[in-house]
Amino acid sequence: MKIRMFNAGNGDCILIQSPTTNILIDGGTAGSFSNWNDHVKQLGRIDALFITHIDSDHTNGIIKLLEMKHNYI
Repeated sequence: MKIRMFNAGNGDCILIQSPTTNILIDGGTAGSFSNWNDHVKQLGRIDALFITHIDSDHTNGIIKLLEMKHNYI
């Protein structure tokens, strides 16, 4: 198992990887999206996405990810 914490501004963005599963927890601020998006995109897929609570420094990166309409979600 591998756990990565990305620079998410004043929020959180955590990726948990196992050999078969990729889990993204929170997405940081919209401005921090570029800090982690390329890493997540290289995975090819996100199997589960969790947002711990609705503060903007945890949700806005995820909102930006969903607006980009990537095919790995």
